[in-house]
Amino acid sequence: MQARTLLLAAALATLATARADEGARAPVLRQRVATLQTMTAPCLSVRVSSDVSVAVPEPVLQRYVAARPTGPRPQGAPDPEHLARVWGDRAHAWVQLDADTADRYGCRSVPLERLGDAQYLLGQLLKSGQAMVTVDGQARAEAAVMLRETTCHEGPLGMWSYRLENGQPFFHLVTCVV
Repeated sequence: MQARTLLLAAALATLATARADEGARAPVLRQRVATLQTMTAPCLSVRVSSDVSVAVPEPVLQRYVAARPTGPRPQGAPDPEHLARVWGDRAHAWVQLDADTADRYGCRSVPLERLGDAQYLLGQLLKSGQAMVTVDGQARAEAAVMLRETTCHEGPLGMWSYRLENGQPFFHLVTCVV
């Protein structure tokens, strides 16, 4: 297993070096995203780091579930239909998670590891400003988060990286690997 991991790391480093030598740079998007400032139950909360939680109104997730196409996927289904199915399936899986605890807003709370692929829906909800971010020991929700998004168009790795406005990283998602 270690050998496989080292080979993958070496391959990515080689590819990154080759791309850099060609003068290619991955496009980077940086933006400030305003977040929700209040939350009422029903809601779901995810502990994304040791001191940061992200809460989402359950009705937002239910809208994704309701919008998902039913029945088998038709051959050559258009991209928006496919995405609606993916987001809907991930929202459904998230809503179905059992939560033994509740956060200070009354949201059912789960650790990040339990989300599985629904982490990507969490990232999308953060990106679109449909989530509330709280830090332990702070009375108010974060006003905004900083998103740094790289793509795989010209680089070996694409990711969404989220930071608090003070620069503290709290959530990362790999979106593609070339």
